[in-house]
Amino acid sequence: MKLIAAILFVLLISGIYTESTAGSRLGKWWKKPEIKKEMSLMPEQEKKIEEVFDSYKGRISAPRMELEDQLKPFFIQKFSDPDSSREELLTAATLMWSAKDELEKLRFEMFLDIREILTLEQRGVLFQIKKRYREQFREKIRARKGADRDKEGEIGASD
Repeated sequence: MKLIAAILFVLLISGIYTESTAGSRLGKWWKKPEIKKEMSLMPEQEKKIEEVFDSYKGRISAPRMELEDQLKPFFIQKFSDPDSSREELLTAATLMWSAKDELEKLRFEMFLDIREILTLEQRGVLFQIKKRYREQFREKIRARKGADRDKEGEIGASD
């Protein structure tokens, strides 16, 4: 049970499953036909965006792997160990947060490089698309939370 609590805490603390993160990431949006059409994205723009993405792929994957393969397991191990001191936990969490911050900085730099490829109008359209995706994601979360509450009510009623 402690391990499950530690894993849930890590997910919460690392922001893996937050509205702001998951809702704003569209993946390779420049490859999605409906988004390309809505933005009037030209083939040469798509090619340049893909080149920017490829140039960041390696720079992003190393810190992401370190976070997933080393820092999160280290934190979970420390968090689930009842003998871990406050200082050990803070150090493990700080290492994890620093790696996450570095990843977000790289992703933002990539976004800025991609943004330079777009026209002013396309930037505005992309902002609206991201906003729409975020709202849809939040609605899914609300619906899921409502369904979870309904299930809890059913379980409570049958006790």
